[in-house]
Amino acid sequence: MVVSGLEHSRKILEKDLESIGKPPPEEGVYRLSSVQQVYHSAERIISSAKSSLLIDIDPIPLERLKGSIEKTAAGGVNVLAHIHSDPMDKDIPGCEVVNSCKLDWPGEWLVILGDAREYLIAIITPDERRVYQAVWSRNPFIAPCIYQGYMNKALLYRVLLMIGSGKPFEMIKDELHRLWMTFGVDDPGTLALHDLLMKT
Repeated sequence: MVVSGLEHSRKILEKDLESIGKPPPEEGVYRLSSVQQVYHSAERIISSAKSSLLIDIDPIPLERLKGSIEKTAAGGVNVLAHIHSDPMDKDIPGCEVVNSCKLDWPGEWLVILGDAREYLIAIITPDERRVYQAVWSRNPFIAPCIYQGYMNKALLYRVLLMIGSGKPFEMIKDELHRLWMTFGVDDPGTLALHDLLMKT
């Protein structure tokens, strides 16, 4: 009798909990105030990426994060890394790398986007002691938009470098198609954004 009463109460409780549903996704944009927070967030995004990782990065943060990036790429994640450095000769094993010159500003740039769902944008001092600006978010609308912007930026630099080195049009077209099929089609953040917009 007591057991059946508890079983009935359990079923009611389970039904009530199901009606509450899942909590809404975290949509805030948060400012990070320390270099430690920046690198901690970067490492977490890199290690938790499941299908795609997009990086736009200067040399100093690259050296700090390179091992984690390599490990993620070795785990089967598609990694597109746009590296700003002089000379333009950086490489990360297992990753698609686009090299370009370092921009002339007084800091080290770092953008990390995991699965087009979560992003970190930061600029820190070259001595890695202070943050100029840094934000992190999982906003389901902003993250895919930022992913598309940085992905297209990397592809544009690749095309411009190929044009500058005199590559034929067909080769440029094939390379752009290859990169788009790998990084531009069906990324999970954009698919999630599509689903979000269809529900509204």
